[in-house]
Amino acid sequence: MKRIIHTDRLVLRPAYIGDAARVLQIVEYDISKWLIPVPDPYTLMDAQDWLSSLRFERGRYVWAITRDGDVIGMIGIDPTLGYWIAKEHWGHGYVREAAHAVLSAHFHDPFADPIYSGYFVENERSARVLTRLDFHPWGNPTQLFQPDGRANCPYRK
Repeated sequence: MKRIIHTDRLVLRPAYIGDAARVLQIVEYDISKWLIPVPDPYTLMDAQDWLSSLRFERGRYVWAITRDGDVIGMIGIDPTLGYWIAKEHWGHGYVREAAHAVLSAHFHDPFADPIYSGYFVENERSARVLTRLDFHPWGNPTQLFQPDGRANCPYRK
């Protein structure tokens, strides 16, 4: 898997402990309520502990989503697709752009495992992101999604 991924507007790079202060700024209640598990209150030490636990290795990748050099969110496969972005960047298509790039890189490997994702039923923003990424419902408890079949997966093209 690529360590650094470039899109039209973003650079995705491995997340590292130096991102902790920015992560702390971003992870406010409107974001943390949709994540599992996030301590409350979320402290700098929590952010440092999480970032220091990350390993960029097969099946477990986490990238910082950056725009113009600033961290605006995180995205990863661990082994499900997960993401979050700073509230001030909602509605600009950055998560979809980053996720498309991550999924394209993942499915570049012909032996790549299927990718699943999920969201809390009330999190309509995340549901829309997954739908726009061509994920389709599979299951129900938290609304699990997966791309539409490996053969027809748009990220394999």
